[in-house]
Amino acid sequence: MAATVRAEHDAEIGAALAAALRQLGGDVPVAHGMPIGYCESHLAKALRLAELLGDQAAAADVLARLAIVATNTLQFDRALDYGQRAVAAGRVARDDSAGRGS
Repeated sequence: MAATVRAEHDAEIGAALAAALRQLGGDVPVAHGMPIGYCESHLAKALRLAELLGDQAAAADVLARLAIVATNTLQFDRALDYGQRAVAAGRVARDDSAGRGS
């Protein structure tokens, strides 16, 4: 019982951290003039966390954001790869909103 509660607690903390990292890699920092690399590094951390937690919906969201960042830096091969991975993760998550990058 205690192990289950601990695992749920750890998952909640991990999900909250992944969400915070997604926000650091989102539209607000860019609007405030932060460099794209700043956002990309936080998104990469958020993706690693989402994958570690097995949260496919969060991974899809982060991958979609990474696709946008790659497009904005004219790295279209990377953008396409991220986009395809976002769609695949969204399908695994069975979440219609996963991977929309919003």
